[in-house]
Amino acid sequence: MFDHLFDHFKAELTNWLQSGTEQWIADLQEQLQGPEPAGELELIYHFGIFDHPLTQGGMSLDEDAWRIESYDDGRERRGGQTAGRRLVHLFEIPEPNLTEGVLVCRAQIKTLDLLEPAKLELIYSRKADLFGIPGSFKTSRAISLVGTTPWQTHEFRYHFKKEQTHPEQPAGRIQVDLDFHSSGVVWLKHLELFQAQVNSPS
Repeated sequence: MFDHLFDHFKAELTNWLQSGTEQWIADLQEQLQGPEPAGELELIYHFGIFDHPLTQGGMSLDEDAWRIESYDDGRERRGGQTAGRRLVHLFEIPEPNLTEGVLVCRAQIKTLDLLEPAKLELIYSRKADLFGIPGSFKTSRAISLVGTTPWQTHEFRYHFKKEQTHPEQPAGRIQVDLDFHSSGVVWLKHLELFQAQVNSPS
């Protein structure tokens, strides 16, 4: 009898902990997504095969997509070896003309043999002075790609908030990067950036 009650209590506790954890993860993901857009998304950039990525090595055109290898520029790929980390700089654009808003990165992607996750990143960087010492400030959002996957549309949001800087300091930049952590190949096409204002807090 006591064993039956204990098993029932254990099952109930497990279900409660699992449901609580799932809700916590869902709440955390919602917070990381940032505020909801106020209105329709506005397309600000569309990158196609006639645009030239900043990094050229290990990259080729495959029909209407970029085929991006994980090996470093100028380094031959050896069969059976796992490539090291490689950061591919795709594009860089000026910061949006928004005080605060939502940026959305959307692309069609397929992958081959990514042993560890590769990350498609949206990075906001700007120069900043901290107590008179020059430096830089960066924030980012990313999605992870792993394994072998067919063509899929991927989308993620970044909560952009322009920092108050000295008038003489240059404006910030938005970078789109692909960060490899292992061997593998990524195909990328129809890379688009959208922006929207955000709802004002009530």
